[in-house]
Amino acid sequence: MKSIFVIYMKILFAWDFHGVLEKGNEYAVKETCNRILEEFGKTRRITLKETLDWYGISWYQYYKKLCPESSDEEIREMVEKDLEIGMVATEKFMKPMDYAVEVLNEIKQGGNSNMIISNSRPENIKDFLRAIGISTLVDDYIGVSKEKEFGNLCIAMHKGHVLRDYAKKHGFSKIVMIGDKETDVEAGKIAGATTFRFVNKDLLLGEEIIHKIRKESRADYVITDLRKVLDILNGPMV
Repeated sequence: MKSIFVIYMKILFAWDFHGVLEKGNEYAVKETCNRILEEFGKTRRITLKETLDWYGISWYQYYKKLCPESSDEEIREMVEKDLEIGMVATEKFMKPMDYAVEVLNEIKQGGNSNMIISNSRPENIKDFLRAIGISTLVDDYIGVSKEKEFGNLCIAMHKGHVLRDYAKKHGFSKIVMIGDKETDVEAGKIAGATTFRFVNKDLLLGEEIIHKIRKESRADYVITDLRKVLDILNGPMV
């Protein structure tokens, strides 16, 4: 890979975390959910497909989908238990995404900044970064909880406003947003960022699905390899 682009502007690289900088958390979610369902005497079990399909919703919504007959109080007890024991499974399964360490390191060496903007709770992001060994490569993180989604304020809009205000406050002249969901792309557009939608091809059923995402996504670029972020930004657009 070529060395990072010639610097005449300070760039903020804003990364979604789950499914972008890490891989394997879907297995941690599946194991944790099924352990809690068992502890609460439920016969229902979550599948890996459901885990992936529901990625990005809140824990409350996860358990409400799994146990629609449960009371609000019981759902909240499940969520609290999940937050209590979930990190054990996270540390067991979660690993850095392919080339994540290499790309983050090159961005840092180029004098630019990496930050995480995730739907995870802020208090959990630090543990996630430590679990996959990239804490020193990330300059900052913001947790934009799904609980912020209310009324007409959708999470993508809120995330976009937070990102835009953060970049302005810290003097960044350019933003690059990398996420694995179209809501990340929307947030990046709101913030005025160059947007990348990352597709972990190992979780998909072939090139047809990737082609469909490329066709339908509003992202500036759809990629299946994190190194493409730097390859593209090292090109004429910088």
